[in-house]
Formats: sequence, C-alpha cells, structure tokens
Amino acid sequence: MKRWFHRLFRVDLARKLVAAFFAVLIWFAVRTQLRNFTTLYNIPVKLHYDPSALVLEDTVLTVDVTLRGVEKRLQRVKTTDVEVNVTVPSNLAAGMFFCQLRITPDDVYAPFGTHVVDVAPARQQIQYDRIIAKRNVPIRVRFDGRLREGYRNTHSVLPSRVDVLGPSRILKDVHELVTEPVKLDNTITQDFEMDVKLLPLPKVLTNTEVHVAVEIEKHSSEQAFRDLPMSVLTAPNCDLCVKDLPPHVSVTLHGPKLALEAIDQQSVHPFIDVTAITSPGTYRRPVQVWVSGAAGVVAEDMQPSVAEVVLVTRKEAVSAPRKKPVPAPSPSSPGTSPQKKAATP
Repeated sequence: MKRWFHRLFRVDLARKLVAAFFAVLIWFAVRTQLRNFTTLYNIPVKLHYDPSALVLEDTVLTVDVTLRGVEKRLQRVKTTDVEVNVTVPSNLAAGMFFCQLRITPDDVYAPFGTHVVDVAPARQQIQYDRIIAKRNVPIRVRFDGRLREGYRNTHSVLPSRVDVLGPSRILKDVHELVTEPVKLDNTITQDFEMDVKLLPLPKVLTNTEVHVAVEIEKHSSEQAFRDLPMSVLTAPNCDLCVKDLPPHVSVTLHGPKLALEAIDQQSVHPFIDVTAITSPGTYRRPVQVWVSGAAGVVAEDMQPSVAEVVLVTRKEAVSAPRKKPVPAPSPSSPGTSPQKKAATP
C-alpha cells in the first residue's frame, strides 16, 4: 500500500498533474454550459384516463416548463418538442367533482441533451364525472300534427325500454328518451311503420333509433235522441195509407264530435219505408234514420229497431177516421234525400 502511494506521487508526477488540471478545466467548462436555462410557455397537458369510466369537462390545461442544458441545444428546442403526460386516477366517486392533479418533472418528456428543472404550476384542477348505467329507460314517441276528424292513432315501439350510459349528473334527470317527431296529417288513414331516431343527449350512449308501429282507427263520439216521432214513407199515388200512427223511437248517432254538436232534435228523422208494398195488411219494417245536414254521422242504434205498421185502403181509412200521421221527410228537399239505410260517412 505504501509502495503504491509512493509511486502515485513520485513516479511521473508532472504528467499526472497536467492531466488532472485539464480534467478539472473540462469539468468547469461543462458545468458552466449546463447552467444555461430556458422556459417554454403554455405547453399543453395530455390527460390520460379511461373514457368508459370518466368524462372530463372541456378544460385545456397548460404549464410552463423550464429546461437546463447546453445553450446551443436549448436554442433549438421548440414547444412541440416537449410533452407533458398526466394520468387521471380512475377510482373517483360518481358525481360532479373536482380533482387536484400534481404535475412533476417526471411527467415531462424533454429532448435529448436537456433536463427538466421546473414545471409551473405544479398543481392544477380538473372537473370530472363518473360514467354510470341506467337500466330500462322508457321510450316516448313524439307526434307532430294530427289526423283528420274522426280518426285516432295508437302506437307501439320496439324496443320500448333501453339501457343508457352517461355522466351521473345528466342521467339523474333522465326519466325517458324521446324520439324525433313522427308526422301525422289529415291524409293518413292507414296503419304504417317506420324507424325513428332518438333525440340525442350530450355524452350519453344508447340505441340510436327504434321501430315505431302506428295503428289508425276511426273514432267517433255518440249522441242520443229520445222519443222522436216516426214517419212512414209511402209510394207516390199509392191507394194505401197508414191506419195508426207508428210508435216514437230513440236514436243513437255516432260520428265526429264537431258534427254531432251541430245536430239538434229537428235534424233527426226516423222513418219506415213501405214504398214497395201495394196491398193492405200488417207489416213489420226496419226503422231507418235520415239525418239532415250532417256529413259522417251514422245512426247505429234505434229503439225499437223494427216497427209494425197497418196499411189500409183510402176508402177504409175514410170509414174509420184516425189521427193524421207525421209527414215523411220530402225527398225533393234541396241537397238532402231520405235514405233507405243508415247514414254512412
């Protein structure tokens, strides 16, 4: 050991001192150059997270990064040469909350030959929400327009309920999903089916469209008239006449609500038709109804529905006086005519 120490300082000492001098000189030169600094401003922060578990508000984070290195190397460094990558924790609670992120030099990638000295600000805040699932959300079909008077629609939708994924703060107020409008107008009288898109919700994932089947059916209101006098319709120049007045009748009309509201008792004329009968006798004939000035109105229930009438010759009628029957409605009235069947739309 003593011999080695002796040779270190005694053998070729001059050259060793010169080498040590130049080594220290080079160290000082390099250290001086590495004391050059530069700061790059507004470097964007790339946030890494699971988009199926979290949703982040549209917040752009930036930091200022200070680098140390050789002056010539620092002069060539651009903002795009530096990357800042931060991982957002995934074990966050559901709801709209704020999360503090700590950004360190270890999160910064810098070009070769440079060293990250500082990142500012080192702490930044982001706003986030958890992605949750909501099961069996019902679908509501939205209609635009209306059918013609006297028609109504029923519908079915497939699927009728869907599962949705989205931020908890949005889904907590979602109780149904609504379709785009399904058009209805007064020309539609037949059933139809179509695929309809769902109105989108921000950041919510679910089915994009559903299948809607619409059934169109006639719909009418009803109105009843009680104790109406009944007429007897006979053939012109017929030698027969009615012996006794027919009974009064009750009539129930069906049709559009607006049309029924415009009808009064004087517009409803029950009658029996005996124009085809040429010989006297007792006959049973169905009760018919003529409704004046009402389109789309039909008589669907008459009580009684069949009436009995006794026809005699005029000579017999003269020998046995009777009450004058209620006159039948005139077939020659302008724009109207008695019908042998119930009125149809």
